[in-house]
Amino acid sequence: MTAQMPLPLDGENGDSMIDAHRQSLEGQINRLMGAHKKVRSEKSHLESVVRMLEREITQRSDEINRLEHELIMLRRGREEAGRFESERLEMRDKIENLLRDLESVEQE
Repeated sequence: MTAQMPLPLDGENGDSMIDAHRQSLEGQINRLMGAHKKVRSEKSHLESVVRMLEREITQRSDEINRLEHELIMLRRGREEAGRFESERLEMRDKIENLLRDLESVEQE
């Protein structure tokens, strides 16, 4: 048989060891609770930052879409202006030709 250590009696060294161990554990628990509170606070802050960045991304995406649409409309406008300019030049040439024809008819 192995020899067993007798349990300390009340008032002996055992109570102070238990108290010291309890205080050590309570200190560790308090530090862990403080660290947990800081982590929760940081998590909340980071979630807030993420929401802000998501809003910013959405706003910028909307702005990009608006600018792309505006660019498409400007290109279409430029194409139409080019067609109108081409038609205007054709009409000018026709008028000039008609005027020359009219002058030559008048001279005859």
